[in-house]
Amino acid sequence: MKFVFKWLAFITLFAAILTLNSCREEDDAKTDEEVQLDKLNGTWTMTSAVNGGIERTNEFVNMKITFGGTYTPGGIYNLATNADDSPSDSPWNTNDTWKFNTSYVRGLINRQSDLRLIQYGFLDSDNKQLLIQYDAGPADGNWQFFFSR
Repeated sequence: MKFVFKWLAFITLFAAILTLNSCREEDDAKTDEEVQLDKLNGTWTMTSAVNGGIERTNEFVNMKITFGGTYTPGGIYNLATNADDSPSDSPWNTNDTWKFNTSYVRGLINRQSDLRLIQYGFLDSDNKQLLIQYDAGPADGNWQFFFSR
C-alpha cells in the first residue's frame, strides 16, 4: 500500500511539473504588439523623403526619428524627431505619442496628437530598413519616409 501511495504521489508531482512548465512557455510568448515594438524601438536615420511623388530629402537635414517605450498591452509609446532643418509643412512633431492600430498591429500605428493613421513596414528581413507613409490630405499629399539603422 505504501508503494502505491508513493507511486501516485510521484506521478501527481510529475504531472504538476509538466503542467506548470507548459503554462510558463505560453506566458513567455510575445504578443504581436510586443514583437513590433521591439522592432521599432530605437533611433532611425532618414535616408529619403518623398511628398506627392516629389523628392524632398534635402529639406529634412540630418533627420532622425526615435521610437521608445516599454511594452504594456494597448500601450501608448513615445515618438521623437529631430533634424537640423525641416520644411514648414513637415508632418512631424518634435515630440509625440503613438499606439498600435488594433486592426493591423504589424503595419499601422495611430499618432495620438491628431489620431493620424500612419503605415509602416520593414523593407528587409533584418528590420534595419523602415518605410513610414501616410496621406496628409489633399493639400499636403502622400508622404513617404525611408529610414535605416
